Amino acid sequence: MSITIREIAKLANVSIGTVSRVLNNKETGYTEETKAKVLDVVKRYDYIPNSAARALSTQSTKTLGCIIPDICNPFFPELARGIEDMAGSHGYHIFLCNTDLDAQKEESYVYTLLERQVDGLLFASSTATTPKNITRIQKVNKPIILLDACMHDEAIPHVYIDNCFGVYTATKHLIEKGHTSIAFITGSMNLSTSKERLRGYKMALEEAGLPIQEQLITEGDYTVEGGFRAMELLHLQSYTGLIASNDLMAYGVYKYARTQGIRIPEDLSVIGFDNLSFSQIIDPPLTTVSQPAYELGQYAAEMLIKCLQGMDTPSYHLYKPTLIVRESVK
Repeated sequence: MSITIREIAKLANVSIGTVSRVLNNKETGYTEETKAKVLDVVKRYDYIPNSAARALSTQSTKTLGCIIPDICNPFFPELARGIEDMAGSHGYHIFLCNTDLDAQKEESYVYTLLERQVDGLLFASSTATTPKNITRIQKVNKPIILLDACMHDEAIPHVYIDNCFGVYTATKHLIEKGHTSIAFITGSMNLSTSKERLRGYKMALEEAGLPIQEQLITEGDYTVEGGFRAMELLHLQSYTGLIASNDLMAYGVYKYARTQGIRIPEDLSVIGFDNLSFSQIIDPPLTTVSQPAYELGQYAAEMLIKCLQGMDTPSYHLYKPTLIVRESVK
């Protein structure tokens, strides 16, 4: 049986209240010498605190919930790593939930996280039920941070990428290289991220006086397979440049190009979005829009922790992505 707080107090020759303050990281009520004595006993007897009892006394579980849409997309593990590193540096643990963009899974995870009494939530997923799920979180007064513009609600703090600007920059780059016929593979059009990236594409074309050719716009799903299928739909169209709404779909474009004998960039110039680590080692290295997933996760976690500490935080934080020019554009 694990040692109790009462026994720790007796062995360290301090009061039970002092042990409690040390274990709960209270900043006052004991000296550094006393703290060292208590922690020495804790270490020697391998004491494991009762988190449920601690939560009752402190009104905090020191846990945060993080809901993401697709753990298979390398962008989101990097985002989650930034969240976890920042949370860990402040003594918080993370419950990571992957929805696979499934509304039922998202709703189930929200219930589970609230049942586990997480102190706050970071929400990056987006389904048809997301607004209802967020309202449910707000009703129990749990602070929430929206990530990557999973939905638009100015009343909720959010951290996101300027998706419109990112694709605008990519499209403008192709235009400056002489391309006048540019295809675009969107993500799921149920997502605000996808809508903003499409808006950036159209904005750059209009600014350059080029027509928007709807037959060159096709919907993908942010997967390699989605990029491949989109290329099958575009195969009868004529274009020299293509932008995929994320790097995974750009990889699908590469895969399709190989099956058809299409050379990149000699026959087709390709740009992705995300700047995943694989994008610099595929052949040819992919020109892509870089968004700082790790930094985004760090900043969002820091915002949430500040909310929990009662500190003022900005209502939003916008990251400007940058174009990384490599060898996939002629």
